[in-house]
Amino acid sequence: MITLMSTGSYVGLGAAFLAVAVVVWGIITSQSLRKRARAVLEAEAAVDHALTQRFATIAKLDETVFPEAGVERGRFASLRWQNGVPANASIADKASFAGEIDACARDLVAEIARRGASADRLVADLEGALPLTEEQLANARRLYNATAAALNKAVAAFPSMLAANAMRLEKRPYFEIGAADPDSEPDA
Repeated sequence: MITLMSTGSYVGLGAAFLAVAVVVWGIITSQSLRKRARAVLEAEAAVDHALTQRFATIAKLDETVFPEAGVERGRFASLRWQNGVPANASIADKASFAGEIDACARDLVAEIARRGASADRLVADLEGALPLTEEQLANARRLYNATAAALNKAVAAFPSMLAANAMRLEKRPYFEIGAADPDSEPDA
């Protein structure tokens, strides 16, 4: 004999299925958001590394161009973060620092040209390394901005924004050197 469930049983079963579906969706969405947030942190670490490498290259170039102890070293001697990028620095601070490093690099290249110091092999090697560190920083910036854009879209889109709010995830600013609005989307 076949017995049918009552209407209340169907409603209860449907509610249980819906509850399980919401829990599964929440778990999958939160894992996806955590993965994106972790990718942004890893990309930011790549920016830190690229900034540190660029700074070190310019420091070596500065020491080579200005080997005399009493010579004023220009803007480089006054740059902040002489010991690397602080762990608590914001992405806007890092963008500002990158601008300072670039200005220092331009000054050093101009000083090399003025002094005619490019005949020195070490100066020539370091001057050749500047575009490589600039490219490394540009690649790290693009990676960071791409991962931040993916996270920002997930944080802003419904229904994943519900999970993002529960996780207290916020939009990440973009890494733009000399940008007027750090919250605007970067050019691709």
